Amino acid sequence: MTEKRNITEEDVLLKIRIPDAGVEVKKPPTTAAVPWGPRLILDGTDIVLRRLTMLPNPQAPLQIVIDGNDATISDMGKVVATGKMEEPPTWCDMLMSDGTTRVGDVFPSNMPTECYLLLGGGGCFAYDTGRTCRYCGFYVEAARGMPSPPPTGARPSQERAIEAVALAAKNGWRGCIQIVGGLLPPKLRGEWFTDTVEMIMTQFREFLGDDDILAELQIAVDNAPPNDLGEFHKWKGFGISSIEIDTEVLDPDWFKAICPAKSKRLWDEGQEAAAEVFGRGRGSSNLFVLGLEPMAGMLEGVEERVSKGVYVMPSPFTAHPYAPMAGMGAPSLEWFREAYEKIIDIYLKYGDTFDIPLTDDDRWGYTRRGRSLYAWDDDMTRRLQEMGKLPPGLPSQYGIEPVSWV
Repeated sequence: MTEKRNITEEDVLLKIRIPDAGVEVKKPPTTAAVPWGPRLILDGTDIVLRRLTMLPNPQAPLQIVIDGNDATISDMGKVVATGKMEEPPTWCDMLMSDGTTRVGDVFPSNMPTECYLLLGGGGCFAYDTGRTCRYCGFYVEAARGMPSPPPTGARPSQERAIEAVALAAKNGWRGCIQIVGGLLPPKLRGEWFTDTVEMIMTQFREFLGDDDILAELQIAVDNAPPNDLGEFHKWKGFGISSIEIDTEVLDPDWFKAICPAKSKRLWDEGQEAAAEVFGRGRGSSNLFVLGLEPMAGMLEGVEERVSKGVYVMPSPFTAHPYAPMAGMGAPSLEWFREAYEKIIDIYLKYGDTFDIPLTDDDRWGYTRRGRSLYAWDDDMTRRLQEMGKLPPGLPSQYGIEPVSWV
């Protein structure tokens, strides 16, 4: 067994490059299929690599060769890392109440640390205006005519998804449950929205039947801010523990140019109200697209939001192939490394103002120490390991059940 070690800057850079890697499968893994697709765990650091294309690309300098459950990563022919394909947890093979469906077949997720319960249709805040964020695929989809959300209730398939998440949680899964479904058109942003959140949480509580487990999960509503921010108190009563309101862009001027249909003032006010109701840090979060705007304004925006108790999560820029910004290239690897370093500096400056200090937060969900989803999560772990706040290797990404390896 490979000895555990701390994450290095080179490890973080490697993860940033993974989406562009060529993948050759010599022998398919023997591990069972999982809803979030194949994931590779690096030897030594336990860093999780996801979004493997599973397609050969002989032109890519970075190559991943999968041979059964073993994988080798080479850069221009030189081996730079090895790892193993992830073995799914045992609850994936559990049967649901119909006696035939596996939990893993309907677990609503493309990553094991988070899952999604849908509110309704697939629109966004701008919906049919044709003015959604300029890097995003919704801009194109809206022009084609997107289906309207149902007038009442959640989608019929939600009960199966809710049962699957509850069974997983009862058998060790921990993480963040996101209640999502597109940012709804105006007529569904009030009472319909709150009633649907209540219905989903009522069903989930009934399937779960354990408030102690419920308290360990992060359950986030991921949507636009409601017209009445007082609704947050109702949602908290249903069992919601977090709100995610994504601005996508932080610099006010770039925000206007890239997301013309949104109001940054209203989005900021919603995030701040969420921090007051649900707690600073994990209770209020904001995903933004790292690489859309210049570094200086982005960092000012990160510091301003974090100082208000909002947990800001950078997701590397990738344009939808048919979006207006499709021709815009992402910044360099060095740019991303500098951005991560400076964002983490901001977190270490304000992290002790969160409801639980960021350097000590072991709760399941976005703020958990040792989370390995985005490359910036691993860079944060690297810094915490350097500070002596985390040991070498990473904790389980699934939950309380240990992951076994073939």
